[in-house]
Amino acid sequence: MSLLDKVKGLFTGGGEEEGAQSGHLAALFGSLLGDNSAGLKSIVDQFKAAGLQEIVASWVGKGKNLPVNAEQVKAALGSKQLKALAAKVGLPTDKVAELLARHLPGTVDKLTPDGRIPDEDDTAEW
Repeated sequence: MSLLDKVKGLFTGGGEEEGAQSGHLAALFGSLLGDNSAGLKSIVDQFKAAGLQEIVASWVGKGKNLPVNAEQVKAALGSKQLKALAAKVGLPTDKVAELLARHLPGTVDKLTPDGRIPDEDDTAEW
């Protein structure tokens, strides 16, 4: 199973309203992470470069996930990447930053169950 399929699986289900939000989330995370572990590694690296090493390490690791706020997401991803994501999913950039802040810790955690970013070869086994 590809990373994109795994991401989409994390956000399916729920009622009509939840379904609409989960569709936005699946599209948002699909656009952010892409279809392989390189996208996940890139996001982790961006958060590390923004000085959020401890936070992002908690998401990848096996302990409790530390929270992140929308401003930290904006700082890590930059306005250009946020605007591109917002355009792809049809939401304002502030809403995209809020959704990522709320869901990125748990999503990265679920995509790294072994406490590490899977190698490219590992994604075929998902």
